Amino acid sequence: MNTTLRALVNQAERLVRAEVYEEAIALCHAILRGYPRYVRGYRILAEAHLGLGNHGEAADLFRRTLGVDPEDPLGYAGLGIIFASRGLREEAIWQLERAFELAPGRDGLRGELARLYREQGMATQVQLTRAALARLYARGGLWNKAIGELRELVLREPYRLDLQASLVRTLWRAQRGDEAAEAARAVLGQAPNCLVARLVLGAYLCRQGHADEAQPLLQGAQELDPEGYEATRLLGAEWPRLLATAGLSATPAELAREAEDAEPPDTTSLAGATPAGETSLPSWLACDDEAGDAGAHIAMLPDGPIRALLGNLAEQEAAIEGEDDLPFGSEDGVAKGRAAEPAAGDGVAPAPRATATTPRLADPEAPPLSPLAQWQQQLDLEPDDHQARLGLARALVKAGRLDEALGHYDALASLAGCLADVIADLEGLAGVVDDHRALRELLGDAYARAGRFQDAMEMYRWLLEHGGT
Repeated sequence: MNTTLRALVNQAERLVRAEVYEEAIALCHAILRGYPRYVRGYRILAEAHLGLGNHGEAADLFRRTLGVDPEDPLGYAGLGIIFASRGLREEAIWQLERAFELAPGRDGLRGELARLYREQGMATQVQLTRAALARLYARGGLWNKAIGELRELVLREPYRLDLQASLVRTLWRAQRGDEAAEAARAVLGQAPNCLVARLVLGAYLCRQGHADEAQPLLQGAQELDPEGYEATRLLGAEWPRLLATAGLSATPAELAREAEDAEPPDTTSLAGATPAGETSLPSWLACDDEAGDAGAHIAMLPDGPIRALLGNLAEQEAAIEGEDDLPFGSEDGVAKGRAAEPAAGDGVAPAPRATATTPRLADPEAPPLSPLAQWQQQLDLEPDDHQARLGLARALVKAGRLDEALGHYDALASLAGCLADVIADLEGLAGVVDDHRALRELLGDAYARAGRFQDAMEMYRWLLEHGGT
């Protein structure tokens, strides 16, 4: 090839952004002739076919890429768009919910899900799922909590390859190598090309002195990701040493990626009118933003139409991984996290806030009780009375029974109508009680449910800095 792989891929992505889909397809085929298993090439090819309205071809390509990278929100978003265009709303919702779990801060994705919910006659509030929370725990370094959630979810939904891949990644990052290798073997039994499973099991075998067994796994990983984005992201500086241990060399694309500073070929002249016969995409897919290299998913994500659905994932990843210009805990960082909350008009109606004032006694003639006992009596009579539960939680705090109060706040935090009150109360308590780990963990979870991911990560980072695992 006359230029580097990175330059060619960047050019293909620019062609997709310019909506010159046929030329992007031709260039992707040229790239794949040189690197026939390169997952990034197939991902761009899928988006180009989607832009042309070739939904059957695009769906097949998205499914292939998800077999390699089950944690890629782009693949689920693409399939969601295709199912929605065919009127298969339930399938579209399922796919977009998977994308939302992997990119929960994206307003475009949230809005499209709310629209489909409304069309399906469902409540339009888009909730953060347990899978999304588990991944937030992992990003915050709360390994035990993340692993516990993921294990339970995998048992409940064993067909979910994305959950299994997340479990493999989390176990590896938590330095639980034996368990990570076992989980990776299970994944490879279902999806032999899963990149994260190949890398984890290959690295584990090298460390155990079984380089001969590791060699085909790592070689296959190189073929799927010749630039080494995912390998570098997961294994860091250990990746070149593992290759040498397994008797492999860095690919030319990996070497070029380290050394390349030049801009990709100019394709400005290609931007312009949409070619004749091209299928226009929904207006909510229009996208003008660009992303930098902030991890493998970001580097592999074209600036094409699906990016509008997911928004600028680079900003989200940078904030989560601590690569953002704004440090965690800064006032600007907190403001940025709050900006992820649903805005008016985005299809997500704000829920009414619960209030707790005076308890309603079941029997006006009963002997006088303390406020705490009154709230407890009312809740016993009406277990679904959320105002009574909130009042009881506050009364328990005043009585110095914080641990009991947190149990009630935890139950209320899963209810959209109570979430704002829970956050306000917990924030006040966190300002007074400096070192209560369960309080801050619950506050982090509540922030995550409210879409305030920067604030959630600040809480999780606090737990790590104060001896958490």
